[in-house]
Formats: sequence, structure tokens, C-alpha cells
Amino acid sequence: MEQKTVLELFDRYGDTVYRVALGYLRSPQEAEDAVQTIFLRLLERDTQVYPGKERAFLTKTTINHCKNVLSATKRRDTVPLEEAVLLEQGQPLPTRTECAANLSVAASIPDKYVPSPEQRMDLYRRIAAVQSEEEADELVDELIDRYGEPPRPVNNLLSVALLRADAARLRISDIAQKDGKLLFTLEEFRLEPFSILCAQDGYQKRLLLMPGDTPRFSLRLAKNEDPLRAARKVVEDYAKAMEG
Repeated sequence: MEQKTVLELFDRYGDTVYRVALGYLRSPQEAEDAVQTIFLRLLERDTQVYPGKERAFLTKTTINHCKNVLSATKRRDTVPLEEAVLLEQGQPLPTRTECAANLSVAASIPDKYVPSPEQRMDLYRRIAAVQSEEEADELVDELIDRYGEPPRPVNNLLSVALLRADAARLRISDIAQKDGKLLFTLEEFRLEPFSILCAQDGYQKRLLLMPGDTPRFSLRLAKNEDPLRAARKVVEDYAKAMEG
């Protein structure tokens, strides 16, 4: 499969492959290894994936790969220690939100910046796992040492990773850009912090709670407003509102 096609699939479905692998292997490191192996094999083989079937193909491929890994190592699925303790105490298991972000920004690792496909895929994986500004700064320092100053698409990729991490902690499961608006999907709606956010300068008459069974609100973007910067600002201010 062509390198460009594989990288496009990685950008769109890398997180999906990781989540499926993690569900089977129960090890973040082994799940990351599975992601890298699966996409590298696509580079090496003349694989045909029909348009519109990419997610299903990659999900099936990931499941088969994980089953082979488990069979080869003769491992059995086990409950992590922390979850086992909670189950023993009769407490509910914590739920972890994962946030998807679909914004109209250039966020990628150009091949002119990192020529090696293997290194680019590894960097995509590492950037997707960034959870804090400190981790992002450390990664940027490493990028500068290895490849020089990161171009804007790489910095945008890091900002998207930070946005997703911050939003997930607030139980925001999706951030999308559509028709001049940012749409935020929540796993749990709380009226008080949303009301605080609406009352703040810069949000009046721009935020709208949307009808439907799934709690969502929208932010109307100003003309030529950067959607990534606006989304990060909303998440930051919503976090402060949640703290009271």
C-alpha cells in the first residue's frame, strides 16, 4: 500500500486501532506495539481496502493480530489490580472518557520534516498519547534536537492532542467543526458550570445548548477565528467553571 494512503489511514483510525488493541491486550505498551505493527504491515504489503470499509477492515485486522499475540504468548485476559480491588470492595469501576476532535486545521507530520515513515508513525503515536503541557514541551525539545524547529502542522497536532486530553478530563467526548460553529458533545451535562461559561465575556450570545437526547452545546465562531485556539479556550474556561 502506498505510504501516503497508510499515513492517511493512521491519522484517521490510529486511535481506533489503539483502543481495540488495548481492549484485547490490556497493556498500553503492547497496544502501541500492535498499532505500529499493523500499519507497518500495510506499508509492506499490497493490501486493498475498499472505500468506506476502512474502519471495519482495520478493526478486524487488529482483532486478528491481538488474538495471535495472545495465542503466541499463552496469555489469559486478567483484570487489572486497581479494578480487581474496586470489584472486591463492591465499588463501580471508573469510566474513562476519550475525546475525538475533528477541526479544520492542518495537523500532521510532513514527510519533509520527518522523512522516515516508521519514525513518523512512532511520533504520531507518541503525540496522540500526550496528556499535559509538560509532556508536550519535552516532546518538542526532542523534535528540535532530532529534526529542527517543528513546522506549524506539527505544533497543531500537539495542540489537538492537548485539547483531546483536557476535554476528556471534563467528560467531553467529541469536538467537531461544522457550519461556522464548534460542537461539543458531553457525556454528562451540568447546568451550573455551563451557565457560568455562558455569562463570561466573549461567550454571550455565542454559546447555545442544543436539543436532543445527547447533551451538546455549540460555539459560534467569529470570522477568521482559529477553531483550534477557540476550542482550547472553551475547554480551559469550562474547566474553571467546573471548579466553581
